[in-house]
Amino acid sequence: MPISNRQRYSPESNGKLSDLVELGKWKQGIINRLDPKDIPNDALLDALNVDFRVDGSVRTREGYSMVENGNCHSIHSFKNSLFFVMNKNFVKMDKNENITVLIPNYTSDKVYYVELADELYFATTNKTNKINKQGNIEPWGIHSPQEQCEVTVGEPGSGSMKKGKYMINYAYLYGAYETAIYPESVVIDVPYDDFNLEVSCNPSSQSTSAMYFITNTNGEELYATASGYNATIDAYNTLSYFPKQHLDAIPPLENLCYSNGRIWGTKGSNIFFSADRDYRQYNPVMYIGIDNTDIVLFKAVDNGCYVVTEKATYFLQVKNPESIADGQLVKIFDHSAIKGTLFEDDKQKKVGWLSTEGYIVGDHNGQLQNITDGKIDFSKNYTEGTAVRVKKNGIDKIIFSLKQNGEKTDFQTVDKNNEV
Repeated sequence: MPISNRQRYSPESNGKLSDLVELGKWKQGIINRLDPKDIPNDALLDALNVDFRVDGSVRTREGYSMVENGNCHSIHSFKNSLFFVMNKNFVKMDKNENITVLIPNYTSDKVYYVELADELYFATTNKTNKINKQGNIEPWGIHSPQEQCEVTVGEPGSGSMKKGKYMINYAYLYGAYETAIYPESVVIDVPYDDFNLEVSCNPSSQSTSAMYFITNTNGEELYATASGYNATIDAYNTLSYFPKQHLDAIPPLENLCYSNGRIWGTKGSNIFFSADRDYRQYNPVMYIGIDNTDIVLFKAVDNGCYVVTEKATYFLQVKNPESIADGQLVKIFDHSAIKGTLFEDDKQKKVGWLSTEGYIVGDHNGQLQNITDGKIDFSKNYTEGTAVRVKKNGIDKIIFSLKQNGEKTDFQTVDKNNEV
């Protein structure tokens, strides 16, 4: 855009920026009130796409260039690389702008990200994955085992195990990755030698097989056998397996965020949370249908969770999410939010988003304030958007890209001086 001194000159200055400002060789500054033929050699017309350095010198503004021509969205920066969706493929762009397809034909929907313990967790409509510390993709969000495995003791002579008391439990496998939570052990006491064990479980539909753990009650012996969902096991780990299919997988989630040792997310009107410091699995739903509408925006913070539905905004005061009795849901605002406009300020421990009544800022205790107070025009019925934080001239600005009924995109800016 042009750089000029419009509305900033005095009549006696003859249109120049200032007698006290020298811009390199243009000692009379920028002049845009004279005919071009009358501009002196030491004055500058409106400058288009240039940057002025501190010393007064001028360079061409670099601007933006096309890096990749494609349908791209859900861009996230992680470990000096960009991860995003391009033409439905999930890709990685390194610092040299080389693109690698990580997951072909991944999705056309929005992808949500969480960075945690030097790993990148991400999810979309029907998939959950993460980039692990080695840079490889592996699954997460596997449903925790909720039941004991079933164990049948074989007849004498059916195997090679010796009489005694054993404990058996299991975990799911997803490819080569083992889940971390085991259900309560099954304890058996066998009075005879030379038997085997037939073990089966009710697996998650996301899992590919199971891992069975067999140990003496004193912990001296341990057999760990990988198998399908049904297995016949003896002391030499010989086994046969017959995989079954069950449809109990936890859904991939939206609004991914991290707080107090857990990954949180939502699906429809439901809230999910991971086990404490165990991020590959999700515990059961905590709240269902807060006001019978879908959750538009969700953010877990130090002392609770902001929950914005299609009708209103709530704060969930929760200390132990496994116990509903320890949580209190409080309605704090009578308006919804524009999906995708969440903004975080970790230094000040605040979050913000564009609500249907202006820009909202909240602290980690559930206290809200509307810092725009009706200055943003919602007559165009914005339904979705994105937000990015930039810092310019010492002022933090939040730029929103808003979709109007899923079609056009408009830009609006909010800064901490409440200028819109």
